[in-house]
Amino acid sequence: MFFIRRCIKSLSFSTLSIIFALACIGLLLGCSGDVGSPEFHFSGPGFNIRNPDFTAEKIVETEFPVDSLSRVNFQAINGEIVVTGHRDVDTIVMTAHLIVGSDSQADADGHIDDLEIQVTESAGEMLIQTVQPQHTDGRKYDVKYDVMVPSGLSVMATQVNGTIEVIDIENSVDVANTNGDVLLSNILGGVAGDVVNGSIAATVTLPVHETIDLMIDNGSIDLHIPRLISAVFGAFVNIGVIHTSSLALDDVVQTSQSLTGTLGNGEGVIELWAGNGDISVVSSD
Repeated sequence: MFFIRRCIKSLSFSTLSIIFALACIGLLLGCSGDVGSPEFHFSGPGFNIRNPDFTAEKIVETEFPVDSLSRVNFQAINGEIVVTGHRDVDTIVMTAHLIVGSDSQADADGHIDDLEIQVTESAGEMLIQTVQPQHTDGRKYDVKYDVMVPSGLSVMATQVNGTIEVIDIENSVDVANTNGDVLLSNILGGVAGDVVNGSIAATVTLPVHETIDLMIDNGSIDLHIPRLISAVFGAFVNIGVIHTSSLALDDVVQTSQSLTGTLGNGEGVIELWAGNGDISVVSSD
């Protein structure tokens, strides 16, 4: 599995960046016909680049019962996503700052209501989406999410431009970011992270038979795991260096671009890939 994936990734990290970016744009274009779906389009010829020196802001504060939910899913475009898990809560509490930047205060104020958040629930999942105009006309639209959730919920999040931070979750976490950093802190569960341009920093305790799968095209991966962990391990770089500290690997196979081996009994999987950047793995008590 590691070899196949490394061959695919080694084709060209720049090619993968283009494919990923086109896929994101295609997904957003494909959703443009659905009312309330995420939309992000440039105006094409005549696009008016504005200097967003003036901003208008509105704050959305809301709370949702968890009931039968098993997952919360964020689909954002520009801004920040911060999700924090708490063991002693049974609701989702969201504060979102919606910001429009423009070249005049009157224009920013006049378009603040163009930026919205849509929340839908189905099949055990709560979907929280950024909704903005198809044509920005040079304005800058940002949403900063700050969300508290029960720690046992699974978390998914996608972002086009900005940051994603997930903290204190005791379930699976799956995130993707086109341009920006990903921070996963104190995660007890399987993790998947995919970044085109940015960095990934993750502190993960991996349950038995779960997977840590982190990929980045341009940037670094910094992973912290417990010393007592059981997983098949593989780290691969195209242009970069693999660093490890206190990693108790057995059956080690190492080259200038890869490091593989077994941690403990090899019951889970840890797979890391960086196109242009370094990988650092630290194991500690």
